[in-house]
Amino acid sequence: MGEIHSLLKKRKSCRKFLPKSVPIQHIYTILESARWAPSGKNGQPWRFVIVKENMTKNKIASCSIYKEWMKDPDTFIVIYLDKTNSYNYKKDLQAIGAAIENICLQAASMDIGTCWIGEILEKEAEVNKIINVPKTYELMAVICVGYAKEDILRANRMELNRLIYKEIY
Repeated sequence: MGEIHSLLKKRKSCRKFLPKSVPIQHIYTILESARWAPSGKNGQPWRFVIVKENMTKNKIASCSIYKEWMKDPDTFIVIYLDKTNSYNYKKDLQAIGAAIENICLQAASMDIGTCWIGEILEKEAEVNKIINVPKTYELMAVICVGYAKEDILRANRMELNRLIYKEIY
């Protein structure tokens, strides 16, 4: 089916990481891909915080139900919506979702594992305090980034015919 289809299938959520550092230049390559995501009126409403320091990662991990394994990845990319740069909330959320997917796909293309953590949004105030971001930043996700400890099993996907609600010709 092609290169992109293969990459889409290669991207998996990683929850077991090797104790191996991801070079900062690789993190910048991953974020460069996020920068090219589409956004309404080219507003680019996303902002990123790179966290490699263990004490800060552990504090952020403690805000999640996944705190046990979240201590293992080398890097967190914390993603925010900059509300001062927002023109349409729904469109901006879609754009940030596209940026996050670009992060996960770029990392997968580099044989780097990721896990998109969304449930941590319930602890936004605590995470924001740990990182000390402006009040105009709204937490969107934490992406765990690191080298996978083992081959990741791919979660099953529903058959396409179950997902198409209606066809109108």
